[in-house]
This record gives sequence, C-alpha cells and structure tokens, in this order.
Amino acid sequence: MPTKPFSPNPQPVNVDRQTAWGYCTANLALPGSGSAAGGRKIGYAQMTLAFLGLGVSLVSGVRFIVWGLKNLPHFYDASADPLDALQELWRAARWPLAGLGLFALAWLWALVTSLSLFHQAKPGGASEPGHWSPPPAGGAGQPPAGR
Repeated sequence: MPTKPFSPNPQPVNVDRQTAWGYCTANLALPGSGSAAGGRKIGYAQMTLAFLGLGVSLVSGVRFIVWGLKNLPHFYDASADPLDALQELWRAARWPLAGLGLFALAWLWALVTSLSLFHQAKPGGASEPGHWSPPPAGGAGQPPAGR
C-alpha cells in the first residue's frame, strides 16, 4: 500500500514550555520556522511571506540605493522644490518599505503563533521528572575534592 508523502498531522505537537521557548526563539530568527517545527502548517505560509518580504526589500532596496546615489545632488540643490523632491523620494522608497512591511507582518504573525504554542505547552521543562539533566558540578564522575 503506497504511503502519502504529506500526511496531515491531526493533533498539534504537545510540548513543554522549554521547547515552546525554543520555537519562539526560532520564530524570532526566521518567521515561521518555529511554527513549522511546532507542528503548525501555517508556519510554511509565514516563512513564504517572510521570504517574499526579504526578496522585495532586497531587490528594490538595491535599486533604491542606486537611485539615491544618482539623485543625491538633486536633494542638496537649493533651488529645487522640496515637496517635489519628497514626492520623488517616496516613489523610490515605497517598494523597499513594502518589503520591510511584509517581513514585519510575517514576524508578527509568527509571534502570535509562538505565543499560542507557548500557551498550549505543558508546564514544566527540563527539571521535570523523566527529563535528562546534566549532573551538578562536582557531582557524579568528578573526583572528590581534596584528591
């Protein structure tokens, strides 16, 4: 019987608070990565939106820098109309700002998902019974003091 390559996950991943903090930290670095790791399929949409925002801001940001270097003398011209210069600046800067806005939207969306994962997490963490924790300093495996 063939298996499905992408079978749906009917139940969300039940994690402890420490793991939920890890997902939240991953979402801070790349929106959607922690959400996807936490079992939320919406994380893939968040990552897509974040990459789209980064791509738009990268491509249009380079074009904006080139435009700015070409038009820099125009902004220092005392006889130029300041409102006209401001309108030109807005036309050149709106796409890089739109890309940053898309990334910010993805980041906020991932933050809401992170808080949801954290809210649904089980209390406890590494100190909970059944979890491995490293031995205390000077504990097992250490020679007694004075030798």
